[in-house]
Amino acid sequence: MQQEIAWRGGHVDGARIIEDPTTKRRVAAYQLPNGRWATIDVPDIPPPPGAAWLVLVTWLTVTVIGVGSVALIMARRVTEPYSIIERAVASVDPSGELPHLKVEGSAEARQVKASLNSLSGRLKSALQARMRLVAAAGHDLRTPMTRMRLRAELLPDADQADWLSDIDELEKIAESAIGLVREESGTADHTSVDMAVLVRETVQELNAADLSVDLGTLEDAWVHAGPLSLRRALRNLITNAATYGGGATVSLQQQGETVFVRIEDNGPGIPEHMLTQVFEPFFRADFSRSNTKGAGLGLTIANEIVERLGGSLTIENRPTGGLLQIVALPSAW
Repeated sequence: MQQEIAWRGGHVDGARIIEDPTTKRRVAAYQLPNGRWATIDVPDIPPPPGAAWLVLVTWLTVTVIGVGSVALIMARRVTEPYSIIERAVASVDPSGELPHLKVEGSAEARQVKASLNSLSGRLKSALQARMRLVAAAGHDLRTPMTRMRLRAELLPDADQADWLSDIDELEKIAESAIGLVREESGTADHTSVDMAVLVRETVQELNAADLSVDLGTLEDAWVHAGPLSLRRALRNLITNAATYGGGATVSLQQQGETVFVRIEDNGPGIPEHMLTQVFEPFFRADFSRSNTKGAGLGLTIANEIVERLGGSLTIENRPTGGLLQIVALPSAW
């Protein structure tokens, strides 16, 4: 045993692995309390054959692929409804209506699509009901206003002018409300519009109405739009600038694939905290002005028209004073 102890080896879990340098036989030896050694042969375990490694690797590969495939399928089923909602929201048209979705796919997808179609139908019905209500109110106002105008004609001249002025304003409010309904529910045919010609003619029309409007730089630019609707939007914006801003300057530029119409004025501008409200119906920046004419729907209608054309309308205060209105539309070329 003394010779065995001299053999080289190492400790494993409190035992000593020793090896005969001559026979290469290995034993596990453990010294007992009485000083004697207990030994046991350590068998040589051969490595697995090459085929076993191949089987193991194949089994692990198939397991990983199978579990991964099942996980991907389950993840897709779980996340598919969110993707459907995201695509539906991104494809909402300027009128605020959700597109109709074909009910197909997994059970979760079919349920989400059916719910979105139901929501779209309800929203469309609610919008149409609101438009019918506004249109009916504007239309019904015409009859009593006509009677009021006839009665005002019989008043003394001193009172007649004030009455007729108020009636004219009521008629403008009714016409603006009806016009807003037409823009929100209308589907005018679009054609290629020469923006330089449209802007120039609109400015000339307002100059003929004694509004102070100047032309700035006019570049060649074309857009796809309904000419009458777009002219109305520009007329509303320029009229506001000329009326409340002490005159307006209109310029036209094209940058890349976007056409910009810039309308600048030298008026007092709009308080910063109210800029987010300018497109709300019947909005007025100064409610105390008793001489303010119109229905307060000009900006609302203009914004509705521009958005239906796939563009945007932004309004901001100029650093040097006054207001800047920017109409951005996709170019037709």
